[in-house]
Amino acid sequence: MALEITLKDWDRSNYAYAHKVAQMIRAFGDPTLSNQADALELALGSMYCTHRDGTQRNVSPERYPDIRYLRHEVDFPGTTTDVHLHDAIIALDALLAELHRQRGIKPC
Repeated sequence: MALEITLKDWDRSNYAYAHKVAQMIRAFGDPTLSNQADALELALGSMYCTHRDGTQRNVSPERYPDIRYLRHEVDFPGTTTDVHLHDAIIALDALLAELHRQRGIKPC
C-alpha cells in the first residue's frame, strides 16, 4: 500500500491505474523494473485469499488489497505458506531497492 501511495504522490497520473502497482512500474519503461514487477505479481498470485463471496481465490496481482483477506495454511490447510509470504517480501524488497536506486523513489 505504501508503494502505491508513494507512486501516486510521485506522479499524479498514476491514479489512473487504481491499485495496479505493477502497471505503474511498467510505465517507467525499464526492463529491470518490469521484470521485478512481474516477479511481484507472480508472488502475489501464488497466495490465497477469501473473496467477497466467501470462496477461496488466488490473490489478484492487480488487486493487492486481497492480501487483507489472506488464507494462511495454519487456518486453511493447502493455502498460502510462509514460503509464499517470504517470496512476496523478497520480490517487493528487490523492487523497492531498484526504484530507489534508479528513481530516488522510496515509500514512507
